[in-house]
Amino acid sequence: MERFVVGDIEASLREAGLDIVHAFAVDARLDGLFAFPRFGREACLGLLIGNSRALWPPFTAWQATHRDLTDPLDHYVAEVVGRAVDQQRAEVIFTGRPKDGSAALPFQRLAHEIGFAALGPAHLNVQADFGPWFAFRAVAVFDAPPPAIEPARPSVEPCSRCPAPCRAPFDVAMARAKGKPERASVRADWKLWLAVRDACPVGRSYRYSDAQIGYHYTKDRRYLHEVVIGA
Repeated sequence: MERFVVGDIEASLREAGLDIVHAFAVDARLDGLFAFPRFGREACLGLLIGNSRALWPPFTAWQATHRDLTDPLDHYVAEVVGRAVDQQRAEVIFTGRPKDGSAALPFQRLAHEIGFAALGPAHLNVQADFGPWFAFRAVAVFDAPPPAIEPARPSVEPCSRCPAPCRAPFDVAMARAKGKPERASVRADWKLWLAVRDACPVGRSYRYSDAQIGYHYTKDRRYLHEVVIGA
Protein backbone atom coordinates (compact mmCIF):
# COMPACT_ATOMS: atom_id res chain seq x y z
CA MET A 1 0.00 0.00 0.00
CA GLU A 2 1.42 3.33 -0.98
CA ARG A 3 2.27 5.83 1.73
CA PHE A 4 -0.24 8.45 0.56
CA VAL A 5 -3.05 5.90 0.75
CA VAL A 6 -2.22 5.11 4.37
CA GLY A 7 -2.17 8.83 5.02
CA ASP A 8 -5.61 9.23 3.48
CA ILE A 9 -6.99 6.40 5.63
CA GLU A 10 -5.49 7.87 8.78
CA ALA A 11 -6.80 11.36 7.98
CA SER A 12 -10.31 10.00 7.41
CA LEU A 13 -10.28 8.13 10.71
CA ARG A 14 -8.87 11.03 12.69
CA GLU A 15 -11.45 13.44 11.32
CA ALA A 16 -14.15 11.17 12.72
CA GLY A 17 -12.51 10.93 16.15
CA LEU A 18 -10.73 7.60 15.66
CA ASP A 19 -7.43 9.29 16.32
CA ILE A 20 -5.40 6.21 17.26
CA VAL A 21 -4.00 4.55 14.13
CA HIS A 22 -0.97 2.35 14.78
CA ALA A 23 0.69 0.53 11.86
CA PHE A 24 2.22 -2.88 12.43
CA ALA A 25 3.43 -5.90 10.51
CA VAL A 26 1.03 -8.85 10.29
CA ASP A 27 3.38 -11.81 10.07
CA ALA A 28 4.17 -15.22 11.55
CA ARG A 29 5.08 -13.81 14.96
CA LEU A 30 1.39 -13.11 15.56
CA ASP A 31 0.15 -16.55 14.48
CA GLY A 32 -0.23 -17.72 18.08
CA LEU A 33 -2.39 -14.73 18.89
CA PHE A 34 -5.00 -14.74 16.11
CA ALA A 35 -5.58 -16.17 12.64
CA PHE A 36 -4.96 -12.93 10.78
CA PRO A 37 -5.47 -12.90 7.02
CA ARG A 38 -2.23 -12.43 5.08
CA PHE A 39 -3.53 -12.47 1.49
CA GLY A 40 -0.85 -14.97 0.48
CA ARG A 41 1.95 -12.67 1.69
CA GLU A 42 4.70 -13.46 4.15
CA ALA A 43 3.82 -10.20 5.88
CA CYS A 44 1.30 -7.44 5.27
CA LEU A 45 0.12 -4.17 6.73
CA GLY A 46 -2.08 -3.98 9.80
CA LEU A 47 -3.61 -0.90 11.40
CA LEU A 48 -4.72 -0.93 15.02
CA ILE A 49 -7.57 1.58 15.24
CA GLY A 50 -8.92 3.22 18.37
CA ASN A 51 -9.84 6.49 19.98
CA SER A 52 -9.00 8.87 22.77
CA ARG A 53 -11.36 11.56 24.09
CA ALA A 54 -11.33 12.95 20.54
CA LEU A 55 -14.15 10.53 19.64
CA TRP A 56 -16.85 12.20 21.70
CA PRO A 57 -17.77 15.39 19.78
CA PRO A 58 -18.00 13.80 16.29
CA PHE A 59 -19.73 10.67 17.60
CA THR A 60 -22.40 12.53 19.58
CA ALA A 61 -23.02 14.88 16.64
CA TRP A 62 -23.55 11.85 14.38
CA GLN A 63 -25.72 10.07 16.94
CA ALA A 64 -28.08 13.05 17.13
CA THR A 65 -29.31 12.09 13.65
CA HIS A 66 -29.26 8.32 14.29
CA ARG A 67 -31.26 8.09 17.51
CA ASP A 68 -33.08 4.88 16.56
CA LEU A 69 -29.99 2.66 16.63
CA THR A 70 -29.61 0.12 19.42
CA ASP A 71 -25.80 0.24 19.45
CA PRO A 72 -24.95 3.64 17.95
CA LEU A 73 -21.24 3.52 18.73
CA ASP A 74 -20.79 0.16 17.00
CA HIS A 75 -22.64 1.47 13.97
CA TYR A 76 -20.62 4.67 13.96
CA VAL A 77 -17.28 2.87 14.11
CA ALA A 78 -18.32 0.42 11.37
CA GLU A 79 -19.42 3.30 9.13
CA VAL A 80 -16.28 5.36 9.70
CA VAL A 81 -13.84 2.49 9.25
CA GLY A 82 -15.73 1.14 6.25
CA ARG A 83 -15.58 4.51 4.55
CA ALA A 84 -11.87 4.92 5.33
CA VAL A 85 -10.81 1.56 3.86
CA ASP A 86 -13.22 1.67 0.92
CA GLN A 87 -11.61 0.74 -2.39
CA GLN A 88 -8.83 -1.15 -0.58
CA ARG A 89 -8.45 -4.91 -0.38
CA ALA A 90 -8.73 -5.25 3.37
CA GLU A 91 -10.31 -7.27 6.14
CA VAL A 92 -11.56 -5.47 9.24
CA ILE A 93 -11.86 -7.12 12.66
CA PHE A 94 -13.89 -5.16 15.19
CA THR A 95 -13.83 -5.39 18.98
CA GLY A 96 -16.22 -7.77 20.67
CA ARG A 97 -17.12 -11.35 19.93
CA PRO A 98 -18.06 -12.03 16.29
CA LYS A 99 -21.69 -12.90 15.68
CA ASP A 100 -20.68 -16.24 14.18
CA GLY A 101 -19.37 -17.35 17.57
CA SER A 102 -15.71 -17.47 16.55
CA ALA A 103 -13.00 -16.30 18.91
CA ALA A 104 -12.59 -12.56 19.39
CA LEU A 105 -9.30 -10.88 18.66
CA PRO A 106 -7.42 -10.28 21.97
CA PHE A 107 -6.91 -6.58 21.36
CA GLN A 108 -5.12 -5.94 24.64
CA ARG A 109 -2.49 -8.61 24.03
CA LEU A 110 -2.07 -7.46 20.44
CA ALA A 111 -1.50 -3.84 21.51
CA HIS A 112 1.18 -5.05 23.92
CA GLU A 113 2.90 -7.30 21.38
CA ILE A 114 3.10 -4.66 18.65
CA GLY A 115 4.45 -2.06 21.03
CA PHE A 116 1.53 0.34 21.17
CA ALA A 117 0.55 0.08 24.85
CA ALA A 118 1.82 -2.12 27.65
CA LEU A 119 -0.45 -4.36 29.67
CA GLY A 120 -0.27 -3.00 33.18
CA PRO A 121 -0.68 -4.67 36.61
CA ALA A 122 -4.43 -3.86 36.67
CA HIS A 123 -4.96 -5.52 33.26
CA LEU A 124 -5.30 -2.17 31.50
CA ASN A 125 -3.21 -1.19 28.51
CA VAL A 126 -1.23 1.93 29.37
CA GLN A 127 0.23 4.08 26.60
CA ALA A 128 3.06 6.54 27.20
CA ASP A 129 0.96 9.58 26.23
CA PHE A 130 -2.68 8.60 26.71
CA GLY A 131 -2.17 6.47 29.79
CA PRO A 132 -5.27 4.20 30.04
CA TRP A 133 -7.57 6.79 28.43
CA PHE A 134 -8.24 5.22 25.06
CA ALA A 135 -10.25 2.38 23.55
CA PHE A 136 -9.61 -0.16 20.81
CA ARG A 137 -12.19 -0.30 18.03
CA ALA A 138 -10.83 -2.39 15.16
CA VAL A 139 -7.89 -3.86 13.31
CA ALA A 140 -7.71 -3.48 9.54
CA VAL A 141 -5.43 -5.86 7.63
CA PHE A 142 -4.51 -4.85 4.08
CA ASP A 143 -3.26 -6.73 1.06
CA ALA A 144 -0.18 -4.52 1.10
CA PRO A 145 3.43 -4.62 2.30
CA PRO A 146 4.03 -4.12 6.03
CA PRO A 147 5.33 -0.79 7.32
CA ALA A 148 9.01 -0.22 6.65
CA ILE A 149 9.98 -0.53 10.32
CA GLU A 150 11.51 -3.21 12.47
CA PRO A 151 8.92 -5.40 14.22
CA ALA A 152 8.18 -3.79 17.56
CA ARG A 153 9.08 -5.55 20.77
CA PRO A 154 6.52 -5.83 23.57
CA SER A 155 6.28 -2.44 25.24
CA VAL A 156 7.29 -2.23 28.89
CA GLU A 157 6.82 1.45 29.60
CA PRO A 158 5.54 3.29 31.53
CA CYS A 159 4.39 0.67 34.06
CA SER A 160 7.86 -0.73 34.76
CA ARG A 161 8.81 2.33 36.85
CA CYS A 162 5.42 2.87 38.47
CA PRO A 163 4.50 1.90 42.08
CA ALA A 164 1.18 0.59 40.72
CA PRO A 165 -1.43 2.68 42.57
CA CYS A 166 -3.99 0.94 40.31
CA ARG A 167 -3.59 -2.38 42.12
CA ALA A 168 -5.56 -1.50 45.27
CA PRO A 169 -8.73 -0.25 43.46
CA PHE A 170 -8.38 -3.15 41.02
CA ASP A 171 -8.42 -5.64 43.90
CA VAL A 172 -11.52 -3.92 45.31
CA ALA A 173 -13.32 -4.10 41.96
CA MET A 174 -12.31 -7.74 41.46
CA ALA A 175 -13.54 -8.67 44.92
CA ARG A 176 -16.89 -7.04 44.17
CA ALA A 177 -17.08 -9.00 40.91
CA LYS A 178 -16.02 -12.19 42.76
CA GLY A 179 -13.07 -12.54 40.45
CA LYS A 180 -15.20 -12.64 37.30
CA PRO A 181 -15.66 -9.14 35.84
CA GLU A 182 -18.44 -9.92 33.37
CA ARG A 183 -19.96 -7.09 31.33
CA ALA A 184 -23.06 -6.87 33.54
CA SER A 185 -21.05 -6.64 36.76
CA VAL A 186 -18.77 -3.97 35.29
CA ARG A 187 -21.78 -1.86 34.34
CA ALA A 188 -23.36 -2.31 37.76
CA ASP A 189 -20.19 -1.30 39.62
CA TRP A 190 -18.64 0.90 36.97
CA LYS A 191 -17.44 3.54 39.40
CA LEU A 192 -15.20 0.94 41.03
CA TRP A 193 -13.67 0.15 37.64
CA LEU A 194 -13.37 3.85 36.85
CA ALA A 195 -11.35 4.23 40.06
CA VAL A 196 -8.82 1.78 38.62
CA ARG A 197 -8.28 4.01 35.57
CA ASP A 198 -8.28 7.16 37.65
CA ALA A 199 -5.50 5.74 39.82
CA CYS A 200 -3.09 5.67 36.88
CA PRO A 201 -0.73 8.68 37.00
CA VAL A 202 -0.08 8.60 33.24
CA GLY A 203 -2.12 10.54 30.68
CA ARG A 204 -4.32 12.47 33.11
CA SER A 205 -4.78 15.30 30.61
CA TYR A 206 -6.41 12.79 28.23
CA ARG A 207 -9.08 11.72 30.73
CA TYR A 208 -12.50 11.41 29.07
CA SER A 209 -15.23 13.90 29.88
CA ASP A 210 -17.75 12.74 32.49
CA ALA A 211 -20.33 12.15 29.77
CA GLN A 212 -17.97 10.01 27.70
CA ILE A 213 -16.95 8.03 30.76
CA GLY A 214 -20.55 7.43 31.76
CA TYR A 215 -21.58 6.22 28.32
CA HIS A 216 -18.60 3.96 27.77
CA TYR A 217 -19.15 2.20 31.07
CA THR A 218 -22.96 2.06 31.17
CA LYS A 219 -24.25 2.64 27.60
CA ASP A 220 -26.88 4.90 29.21
CA ARG A 221 -28.19 7.13 26.39
CA ARG A 222 -28.69 10.08 28.69
CA TYR A 223 -24.93 10.66 28.54
CA LEU A 224 -25.13 11.11 24.77
CA HIS A 225 -26.83 14.45 25.25
CA GLU A 226 -24.14 15.78 27.56
CA VAL A 227 -21.60 16.83 24.94
CA VAL A 228 -18.68 18.33 26.80
CA ILE A 229 -16.16 19.68 24.30
CA GLY A 230 -12.76 20.46 25.72
CA ALA A 231 -13.73 19.44 29.25
